[in-house]
Amino acid sequence: MTWIQYNSKTWNRPYWFNSKTGKSVWVLPEEEKKKMEDAKKTKEQSKTPDPLHREDARRHIQERDNKYQEYEVTNGFISTKIRARDKYEAMEEMRAIAQSLNPYD
Repeated sequence: MTWIQYNSKTWNRPYWFNSKTGKSVWVLPEEEKKKMEDAKKTKEQSKTPDPLHREDARRHIQERDNKYQEYEVTNGFISTKIRARDKYEAMEEMRAIAQSLNPYD
């Protein structure tokens, strides 16, 4: 981008400076305004995901969630349900919960 907006401390208003030519102007040239607006629109459009991307993301989340199962885990006086990929991961999660509740650790 060759035009950069600055604020004039003397006049207390914005001005534009062209870094290639060294020219300063109070009002941005119309063709440059148009270029900046088009660039802004393109940037905004690229942020909006289209429905196909959303559907792919939804499918990915469902596939990921299908790999998890719910396990009923009991450790001493604590009993809870944990979603994990296998029973070993569920036991590790339960161990972490039990350790976080132990005030003497």
